[in-house]
Amino acid sequence: MDLHAPWAAVQRSALLGSDRTGPPEDLQNPEWDLFGAGPNAAAETGAEVRMLRAAGVLAVARQAAVGTAPLEADVPGVAAAETEPWMPAAAGFRLLGILEAHKPLLMEWLALAAHSGALLPPFSLPALLDFAATNKECRPLARRIIGQRGRWLAALNPAWRNLVGLTGDADSPAATARQERLQELKLRREADAAAAAPWLQDQWRALPGEEKLELLQVIRGNIGESDEPLLEGSLDERMAEVRLAARQLLLLLPQSAFVQRQQALADSYLTWHGGGFLKAGHFVVSLPEKANPLWKRDGIEGKARVAGLRLGDRATLLYEILCQVPPTHWQEVTGGKVDKIIAAVPEEWAELWISALERAALASGDATWGAALFWRGRAAGKANWALARMVPSAEIERLVLEGFAARAEVPDTVLLPQIAEIIQLLPDPLPREIALEGWKFFMHLSRLSVTQPAAQYLAGAKSLLTYLARQAPPEILPQVMAWRDAEPEIPYAWDVALTEQLALLQLRSDMRQEFLLS
Repeated sequence: MDLHAPWAAVQRSALLGSDRTGPPEDLQNPEWDLFGAGPNAAAETGAEVRMLRAAGVLAVARQAAVGTAPLEADVPGVAAAETEPWMPAAAGFRLLGILEAHKPLLMEWLALAAHSGALLPPFSLPALLDFAATNKECRPLARRIIGQRGRWLAALNPAWRNLVGLTGDADSPAATARQERLQELKLRREADAAAAAPWLQDQWRALPGEEKLELLQVIRGNIGESDEPLLEGSLDERMAEVRLAARQLLLLLPQSAFVQRQQALADSYLTWHGGGFLKAGHFVVSLPEKANPLWKRDGIEGKARVAGLRLGDRATLLYEILCQVPPTHWQEVTGGKVDKIIAAVPEEWAELWISALERAALASGDATWGAALFWRGRAAGKANWALARMVPSAEIERLVLEGFAARAEVPDTVLLPQIAEIIQLLPDPLPREIALEGWKFFMHLSRLSVTQPAAQYLAGAKSLLTYLARQAPPEILPQVMAWRDAEPEIPYAWDVALTEQLALLQLRSDMRQEFLLS
């Protein structure tokens, strides 16, 4: 009887957890009766008990020198020695609690852990590996704290192998070559992006579409004129996603042939009349009669759908053309400023024109136009929040502070949703002043609720407070606690919300303290 295979199965079950692996197949041979209770014992006993019974029987058998077959089973080796220190056990237990009840805090905890330079305590490795198996966004940080033991453990479980880059086909020549190309392109572009372009173009034709998409994302980081030949050629790719990605990248190159084509086409349908002494300049708008078959290559197919606008087929073609023209082109055509250009089309085309300018600003990455269009839309009550990410943080901070300060003049049911949207545009963690003013704003709402019906804005206030508790610097906790203690009366529902979020802020403070002590 060869005991090496069942002993390896018991080891693997113990390392990964019997509930996670189930009964090892190598222990299901009824002739062995490793469970000591007849052939039906395996079906009547829990996985943990069965694993422990099998381990006991096999340990005795091995000690008695039963079984002398050569070692052929895939017995797990020993993890390599660690060179970094372990985190304190409290940090490991904190991770288990976050995975159990506070998952939104996980990325913050992982960032703190990675910054500490310490490794995750072994007892918490399986929980993190389980979570990372199905949550890709946490893997880069998780890899930095699992150490040699975590990599060794992940390699034993197919469900965990993605965490350490051991995908199911990672050993295949094609998968290995794909990873090598990706890393090689990153290195070459970091050293000299222009010199890297011919290297990639030489290999491009033979690559699958999915890999091309992955490589195009690398180009985005430091795109230049040398990338235009590859991107222009990619407009003929079979895979629609690759064609779209290529068009998006070409829009970042104002002098590219693609952008020049879009500008020339747009100029044929928007004719500028400069005006005179008493008359402002304006565009005369005409529509394409029908789609030119050559336009399809550039993504102009008349299929766009615009929220809030009902466009005919010809207007849709014009809209798609205008969306691919960098807004700075219109400044060159008119010699005017942003506000003048926005107002330069007939009223019946104003909504189409503004929507196209917004999409073009986003596509070309033009922060000046993006910010101008955002403020214009907000003033008209039609803010495009995608554009708000192009507004400098200092302006967003000013807007949020103005919103908090306007609490006495503006009905809170109107103000609250605006602040909740705008504040999320700020970088993490929130600036201290913003965070403190946000807590003051919540206190203001709670005081209003003493004399006014509060149900209409309690939900929104709780949402804002939750965001503050997750993004505010934890060092404001003593100040917020003092404000709460000084309040003469806080309605019950508001006090419950306040208590919950103060506990969350305390948890984030404790997280930091645990790493400071490591």
